Amino acid sequence: MGLREDCREQHGKDIIENVLAYRVGAFYQCCEFCKETDGCKAYTWYEYDGGMCYLKYAIGPIGTKANWTTASNYCKELGSILTSISDKHDNDFITNISEPYKESQVWIGLYKLNSEQIREAKQSNKDVHDDGWAFIDSGWSYRNWHIGEPSGDGDCGTIGWSDYKDQWNDAPCDGIYTFICQKTPDLSHERDMLNPGACCDLGD
Repeated sequence: MGLREDCREQHGKDIIENVLAYRVGAFYQCCEFCKETDGCKAYTWYEYDGGMCYLKYAIGPIGTKANWTTASNYCKELGSILTSISDKHDNDFITNISEPYKESQVWIGLYKLNSEQIREAKQSNKDVHDDGWAFIDSGWSYRNWHIGEPSGDGDCGTIGWSDYKDQWNDAPCDGIYTFICQKTPDLSHERDMLNPGACCDLGD
């Protein structure tokens, strides 16, 4: 029986140091850690008001950058989407978690629909702005464009930190930026303090 790789990564070096000497204690620590982080996995996802999880690694140490389509597909592979923003509270949170990385712009799940997509969206009662902009998972009621935007530069949306701080910009979809994924918390894994193996199973 050994520590799971994902749990080692989640809990950090303090668990794996001297693991042979402190195997039982390490398992117990891991179990406690997993117990505390059900929902949004710590070190991997930020938790926001208990309602959504936002991926850290996309804007974190590995410096993942991609064009809008690749970023969107990356999020989908993780069971998430490029983030949507429904109000100022959301907007401020996304700005705050972007700030430490000093990126000029960050991809969000905002894009411009073509005429066929607009027609289909309206038929399904999706809230689409008159100029065709919407978020991946929904339409919008909140807008926070930088002055003069959208200017027609592109069909994909970013939120700015330095160039357009906390405001949105339309950019060419092939631009290479960091990005933020969003998903609902995972509440499907029960933790059992008496069964460290199950407790440390953080899922796929």
